[in-house]
Amino acid sequence: MNILLLDNVRITQLIKAVSSNLIRAQQEEKKDGDESLINSFLDKAGFDSVLLAKYFLKENDPVEGSRYLLSGAYSFEKSGAFNQALACYNKIINIGEEEFLDQATLGISRLDSIENDLDISTKEGKIIALDFLIWKNYGLTTTSAQKSISDEFNLEVSSASIRSYAKILEERKRAIIWGGPQGREYHIYPNIADLATREKYYGQKSLFVGSIENRITDQFNVNFNNLDYNKELFILNGSIVPKMVLAVDMDAFVQNLEKFSRPPFAVKAFGELKKSTDFGENGYETTLEEELDLVDANKLYDGQTEEAIYERQEIGGHN
Repeated sequence: MNILLLDNVRITQLIKAVSSNLIRAQQEEKKDGDESLINSFLDKAGFDSVLLAKYFLKENDPVEGSRYLLSGAYSFEKSGAFNQALACYNKIINIGEEEFLDQATLGISRLDSIENDLDISTKEGKIIALDFLIWKNYGLTTTSAQKSISDEFNLEVSSASIRSYAKILEERKRAIIWGGPQGREYHIYPNIADLATREKYYGQKSLFVGSIENRITDQFNVNFNNLDYNKELFILNGSIVPKMVLAVDMDAFVQNLEKFSRPPFAVKAFGELKKSTDFGENGYETTLEEELDLVDANKLYDGQTEEAIYERQEIGGHN
């Protein structure tokens, strides 16, 4: 089966999934059903719409790509996934198809005032408020989330509730969590990887989850002028579309050689989002056929056990 046929099968599956989840959301709304369930269906429809858009854009079809981005944006906006909606609207504007520009601009305008419109009287409202604060701060712990909700919304929320809401956000692909159980705090970060566009998040640090597929260090021309900057580079895929590059310090690679030598290896990586070409300033000129986003990992966690397996020690200004 060739790649094009595989893509067509996947596109058909995604179209059916989007339609199914939108119908389920509508059915729940008609019977005044569970708001969390409605928003879960809308989030699923939104993420699948973004995947469809990426397929169409890869095939140089900006009209269908923009159409599905707009569908995803509406689903996300309705569910309270405001940063995901904003990324869809921004991507539509970047594409520039005229028939979609006004709707995208209006969507961005609505989202600009969303903080003042949040209804935090319900459980779902509190979940959306936590989501809003995670993105605003690019990450919170259980304790800092409690304080932020108290400061921003004059609302007291228990640590148990914060943990419960964070798990719901992770299930909906809006957030990524490290930490817990056994008394450890949750560290809750925005899920930047699955956005329609990551353009405004370059230079930001977050948590990224996926599986290491293969080593691609040989797809960079390396000039070792900075001897404190030795890296190993891998494709980090998992659920991330398009694929991303994970840059790992040599110390991290050596300390976990067995894990890195037996892909796929599930990992959570905390680090700064960059473009693969950004590594050129440190002597790593990419020879990849396409420019990919890259995570420069400060910390690594085993994706199965949540065990911390590496933390960068910054010495003398180098990292």
